[in-house]
Amino acid sequence: MLAVVVSLQVRPEGREAVLEAIRAQAAASLEREPGCVRFDVTVDTHDPDHLVLFEVYADEEAMAAHRTTPHFARWRTVSDAHVARRDSTVATIVAGSDAG
Repeated sequence: MLAVVVSLQVRPEGREAVLEAIRAQAAASLEREPGCVRFDVTVDTHDPDHLVLFEVYADEEAMAAHRTTPHFARWRTVSDAHVARRDSTVATIVAGSDAG
């Protein structure tokens, strides 16, 4: 299992558009991608323009397939317009509820 943690700093004027798009992206990923095990969208309690995504994929193939979906392309269009900074980390889950 692979975890992806994505940190997004959103431009304030695009916050609602980003939230709407990432909620749709998360729902579609969980619904249409068998290899997407988890997709959480969180908002920093101290900075409402800082979103943190926590995604879990069955393996590298599932993670790569995720990036080729139409719903990912729609998300990227919105995020490219409204996200000021994006950082991500990919890690192997070795313990916890999603450990393989």
